Amino acid sequence: MRIPSKSIGGLLCAAVCILVASNATALPLNPGFETAGGTANGALNWNTLAATGGTMALVTRTNATPNSGSFDMYMESAGGAGAPNTDLRSDPMAVSFGTSYSFSFMAKNPLKTGGANPQWDLFWLDSLNNPVGAPVFQSFSSVGSSYTLVTNAVTLTPPSASAVKATVGWIQAVGAGSGDHWITQIDDVSFTAVPEPTTVMLVGLGLLGTVAFGRKRKS
Repeated sequence: MRIPSKSIGGLLCAAVCILVASNATALPLNPGFETAGGTANGALNWNTLAATGGTMALVTRTNATPNSGSFDMYMESAGGAGAPNTDLRSDPMAVSFGTSYSFSFMAKNPLKTGGANPQWDLFWLDSLNNPVGAPVFQSFSSVGSSYTLVTNAVTLTPPSASAVKATVGWIQAVGAGSGDHWITQIDDVSFTAVPEPTTVMLVGLGLLGTVAFGRKRKS
C-alpha cells in the first residue's frame, strides 16, 4: 500500500509533537487553584504550612480577582504584634535527575506598605519527602498591583539522583511594625521539564525531513 507524502509528513509532525509534549509535561496539579481542598478556603494539592503572627496572617483561596479562571490564592500579612509568616506549598511532584525544570506563575501585590519580601521557593525531596540539597529562594517583591508573569531566574535541576520529587511554593515575610502590611495574589502556576538539547535537535531533524520528503515527491 502506498502512503501519500502528505500523510507521512503529518505522521512525522505528530511524532515530533508527542516527543516534545512528553518532555514538557505540566507537573503541578490544580495549577489555577480551581478545585477546592479539604479545608475551608483551601485548594486541592496545595498546603498552607504557616499563617501565624502579626495582626494578620492569611492564606486563602479566593474568587475576587483571579488572573484566569474563577479562583486564585491570596496571602495577606500585617505586622504590629510581631512579624507575621505565611507559607503556601504544593504537593510533591515527581522529577528526574539530569532534567532541568522551569517554574513560573502569575503574581500581583495590590498592597505594599512597609517592609516585606515575598519569595517563591523550591525544595528537592527524596522518596520519603526528606529535603535533598539546598532549597531555592527567589524574591519577587518588584511585582506591582497588576498580574505579572514571574519566571525562575536560575536553572532548576535536581542536585542528585536521590532527589526524586520537588515542591514549589511561596512565603511572605513581613516586618513586625504597625505599618508593615502586604497582600500577594498567585495564579496560573507552571512547573515543567525543559526539553533536552537532543530533543530539540530531533524536532529540527523531523521538520527538515518532512520538508525534504515533500520536495522529493514533488520533483
